[in-house]
Amino acid sequence: MRTIGLRTILALPFVVRHLPAGHGRDTVLLSFDDGPRAGVTDAVLDLLAAHGARALFCLIGQRVEAEPELARRIADDGHALGNHSFTHDLASWPNPPAYLADLERCSLAIAEATGQLPRAFRAPGGRLHRASVLGPRKFGLSHILWSVDPRDYRCHTADDGSRLGRHLADVVRGRDIVLLHDNHDAIVPLLGELLPRLTSRGFDLAGGPTLLGLDGAAA
Repeated sequence: MRTIGLRTILALPFVVRHLPAGHGRDTVLLSFDDGPRAGVTDAVLDLLAAHGARALFCLIGQRVEAEPELARRIADDGHALGNHSFTHDLASWPNPPAYLADLERCSLAIAEATGQLPRAFRAPGGRLHRASVLGPRKFGLSHILWSVDPRDYRCHTADDGSRLGRHLADVVRGRDIVLLHDNHDAIVPLLGELLPRLTSRGFDLAGGPTLLGLDGAAA
């Protein structure tokens, strides 16, 4: 999301796109949307653990209810939990009360599965409007967007994922929040290329959640 329109400018005080300056200058936060998905998220968690990385998982409430054990593992592995709505409705101009009810339902599903309340919110599709910008504040959620979007969802094969992982490793800079998705198989080879390259460049892949104040809170 490099192009900034009027709606984005108006939302700037309320959304986060980079890690804070100072201590975060050598830190990168990987974030994952649209999970959890069995057979993918668990492989992602294995790779993150092998490289000492802590990520932000923005979870869809319906998927959490379908895979509660996997959601619990995300929390138990020390990753930050994010609310990505219950239904992932991409309506451009939603009904605000219904939007907030959906957001609250997602947080409750996450708390039920993990024992933790999420501290972050990411709007489906990153869409900014009154409900998505102001609504999360009602529930004490920080609205976390991203600074790098490699569009990994366009990867259809393992080779696609590997190529994108190598390219992404050259693009990422300190303080970046990287948008990824753990609901497609190509994310696994992508991370297989990306993680060791970022580690070899000296980036801290573990400190992002703490810098943003997203460490777990008991439900």
